[in-house]
Amino acid sequence: MTKNLFRYDGTYWGDELGPGEAHLYADYFPVVKETPKGCWIDVYGKRKFVLNDSTKRYAYPTKELALQSFIARKRRQAGILRAQLKNAEGLLSYASALKEPP
Repeated sequence: MTKNLFRYDGTYWGDELGPGEAHLYADYFPVVKETPKGCWIDVYGKRKFVLNDSTKRYAYPTKELALQSFIARKRRQAGILRAQLKNAEGLLSYASALKEPP
């Protein structure tokens, strides 16, 4: 039996006119080779090394751990985007209040 590692990803379709649809899916990657420190997986035809004891990995041995990683990635992405939006809105407000170009 081939061992697999899992990674969740998702897509979201929506627009400003109504609610969107979120779809979550699990990718699985077959383990090609195991070493004492990790394993090599096949990621769409390319080999990638994944450490066994790392807290942040590309793929995980269980779907539960992969889902926790997905949630952490999306939480971090949302934080980064909130900071970028705050910066853009601040600069827009500043530029709009100018009477003449600096």
